[in-house]
Amino acid sequence: MYIKDDGDFYNLDSFRKYASTMYWALQTLTTVGYGDFSPTNSADMIIACVWMFVGAAANSITLGQFTSMIIDNFSKEDSLKSKLSALD
Repeated sequence: MYIKDDGDFYNLDSFRKYASTMYWALQTLTTVGYGDFSPTNSADMIIACVWMFVGAAANSITLGQFTSMIIDNFSKEDSLKSKLSALD
């Protein structure tokens, strides 16, 4: 995080505070973790936030499509079973 070792967060300007808190929140919510490497300035934090958001969106879309395929497969099976039972 952009906070210095002495914890001097309160003396930062408003933009750097906002960038630091948004970076921390997105890093926590996307479960990226705090890792060995972290951005050191506001521009790096904004880029990291964009990449975390893109990664979370890509993960959500992929998982949603996979779930949709499974549900669609089950609904086709149910439709086929109901048609076959109507024929009997």
